[in-house]
Amino acid sequence: MQVFLYISLFFTLVGSLKLTIDEYLQSARDKVSEYCRNECNALCCSNGAQVEILNPNDVRILLGLDKYTNLKDFAKKDARLKVDGFWFRYNYTITLNPCSNLDGGLCNIYNSPEKPNICSEYPIIKEKQMILLASKCPAVRDLKIKDDLELVNIMGYIINTF
Repeated sequence: MQVFLYISLFFTLVGSLKLTIDEYLQSARDKVSEYCRNECNALCCSNGAQVEILNPNDVRILLGLDKYTNLKDFAKKDARLKVDGFWFRYNYTITLNPCSNLDGGLCNIYNSPEKPNICSEYPIIKEKQMILLASKCPAVRDLKIKDDLELVNIMGYIINTF
């Protein structure tokens, strides 16, 4: 009987591996998104979070800046924005300001093509063979995506937190 359970579990996992890593991560992000809307009320976006922003376009959208704003000059005036070559970090925690696109706990640009990449990926970021999880996210802390992450781990990805 026990052997049958192990064999059944093995074939379930192998069958599950037909999905791509991006499909597993999107499934996990969808669970986080539902949890965020229904239980935590966009805690990361509303109470301030250090956001790893991956490109200048994301910075402009999140901060409501036009495409002509020189981000390096802007960073000299705003201590929350750090520039590291082409990469940017924005730290909302300094002022605890909510994201400018948040209204009543809901994102105004959630379904928009203008939505920054970081908003689509957060709190689960894929970087080469590593999956980075935002340790401050309640859904990550409460293991709401544990099953998805176990499958990702089986696929050979290293899981770490930031």
